[in-house]
Amino acid sequence: QGRPGWCLTTKVPILDARGAITGLIGISRDLHAEAGRDAIPQGMVRALDYLEANFSDANVSPSLLADKADMSLVRFARQVRRIFQVTPGQIIARKRLQAAALLLRETDQTISEVALESGYCDHSAFSRAFREATGMTPRQFRAQGL
Repeated sequence: QGRPGWCLTTKVPILDARGAITGLIGISRDLHAEAGRDAIPQGMVRALDYLEANFSDANVSPSLLADKADMSLVRFARQVRRIFQVTPGQIIARKRLQAAALLLRETDQTISEVALESGYCDHSAFSRAFREATGMTPRQFRAQGL
């Protein structure tokens, strides 16, 4: 429908007889689509939609997302781990880093502006998190045009 959404993607390499990678198979599952018994709970979809729209808000937390999902924090964390194999805090951090990478690639905003717009309290906290996740500083990432 032309708007951002959430999906789970699994990618597996295709190997030839010698073990060299010759291709890639990818399967994506739309988290908004109806599925059978293992459907993503609607509350989880609401929480993910909220995160998508509000990731830069410093008040976004696992507890807030659990509230948006109408779940206890424990149940929400269990569901996030089952679906994504990460914690709710890691989902938030990944969304913020994804948004920051896009801003670094597509704008000429300063690193501090990118940090604030991505939900980080300051330049140094953002740079630390970005380097830990990508192995490079935001400035290096931007310079490589990734």
